Formats: sequence, structure tokens, C-alpha cells
Amino acid sequence: MAFLSRIGLYSQLLLGCASTVHLARPAELQIVVHDCSGVNPRTIEKSILELRTILLFAEADVGVTCCRDEANPPSPESFKDVRLLELWILRGRGTTPKGWGRQPLGYSVVGNRGGRAFIFPETVLPQAIAADVPWGVLIAYTAAHKIGHLVLGVSHSETGLMKPI
Repeated sequence: MAFLSRIGLYSQLLLGCASTVHLARPAELQIVVHDCSGVNPRTIEKSILELRTILLFAEADVGVTCCRDEANPPSPESFKDVRLLELWILRGRGTTPKGWGRQPLGYSVVGNRGGRAFIFPETVLPQAIAADVPWGVLIAYTAAHKIGHLVLGVSHSETGLMKPI
């Protein structure tokens, strides 16, 4: 069943994001993943592989670097010819904004030459269980969605990657 859910997720991603995410020209985007979650590193590694797969299906040539050593993160100068996007996988749960019925899976903050996306795996887990989707896949989908906001803006779509979940 989880395999079928994954196929459905990928087809949904293909329908909704192939026409939008590939707007980034090759080698213009670099995503640096900062894992501060305390989640099993294997789950995070699988999520990063899933994220790369999502970007591949979207025909986006985007570099993804995982930064485990927070004492020596990559310097912004090493990415000065590209738009740097940071993905922070955080411990805990996000706070629920007023008027929302549930906690957010993450949020995005657009910066000058890039931006930062934050996701909360502890909030993602119950939704992954409810949807019978592997946890790592939903973490990757959430990460891709939040990165989509950094690239495309705050709007959502009816289908695909930018559909609100």
C-alpha cells in the first residue's frame, strides 16, 4: 500500500510542479540541508534521497548538500554564483498560527539571494501515518513544497507540489 501511495505522490508532483519548478536554470539553485531534528539519521538520509528524486521528476537541476556538522557549515561565499536555499529540519513542533486548525508542517522565509525553509518532522509523522505514506517521503514532499515557496512565492495550486497539505 505504501508503494502505491508513493506512486500517487510522484504522479501528483509531476502533474503540478513539472511546469513550475524547472524554471530554475541548471546550477542556479543550491539547497543546503541542516539537520537539527534528532530524528534517526537514516530517515533524514532517505528523505534527502526522496527530495532529490522529487527534484529530478520536476526536471530541476538543483544541487542538494547535507550539512551535519553545524560547527562548520558551508560558507555563503562557496555558493556566490548560485541562489542559496537553506532547509532546516528542526526538533519539536511548529506553533499553530491563529485561525489555523492544525500545526504547520513547516514554513518558509524568503531572503535576498535565497531563503530558508523550516520543517518539523514531529508534526509530519501523524499525517504520514494517517495517509499511509512513509515518513521520509512526506518529509521530502514537505521540504520540496517549502522550497517551492522560496522559488515561486507564497501562492498555492490546486494540484501537485504546491497544493496545500
